[in-house]
Amino acid sequence: MAKRKDYAGHEVDFVVLCNKAVEELIQVTFAQSMAEISERETKALVKAAKLLHKPSGTLITWDVEHQAAINDVIITYTPLSKWLSTHHNNHA
Repeated sequence: MAKRKDYAGHEVDFVVLCNKAVEELIQVTFAQSMAEISERETKALVKAAKLLHKPSGTLITWDVEHQAAINDVIITYTPLSKWLSTHHNNHA
């Protein structure tokens, strides 16, 4: 995993690689509602997806579960507890 920052300073928290190819883009926020999620978090994820030719990204939140298409990028908002249980089972 690595952080990725563009020329304007937009940053994605995690770029998950598999055999040097981008597998997943992950942004993390402590937001408990959609209203608390800053535009900066979503915008950075969408920009990274476009730049790296990925159709989607994951935004890990405290409690929010939602999915939205933003500029042709599918953003999946998922609660931390759900993400941890799903990924723990996949990598155990």
